[in-house]
Amino acid sequence: MAAVHGDVEAVLGVLDRFPGVEVAAFNSPRVVTVSGPADAVARFRAESGLRTQPLVVSHAFHSALMDGAVKPFAEAVSGVVLSAPSVAFASSVTGGWHTADSAVDPGHWARGIREPVRFSEAVALVGSMGAGVVWEIGS
Repeated sequence: MAAVHGDVEAVLGVLDRFPGVEVAAFNSPRVVTVSGPADAVARFRAESGLRTQPLVVSHAFHSALMDGAVKPFAEAVSGVVLSAPSVAFASSVTGGWHTADSAVDPGHWARGIREPVRFSEAVALVGSMGAGVVWEIGS
């Protein structure tokens, strides 16, 4: 995985040249995290022309390499008692508000392993409501 310092559009514009590399997180309008096989991410870092910083991680989170973990995670979450939220909170899976259904859906939480984190969108949504402080809480 690597942090990429550049416009989201610039990152998306070069990804097709690097098979296996995917956006793992939209952190801010000018910081994106990419993920995928180590050799593909290394090639992206060397050849994309974008300023990158390698991330020391145990897995290529939010990439196709995590596909095998999605179902077992959903099964594990299905064994936990979940309830609809009493306080509104944003989903970094969708970048929108959680609903009573999404908050108790094990599949939604499992999607967070595989899909890009939409942190920037979620923070912007909460900020649009006037929030000055945001807590990130994960499953």
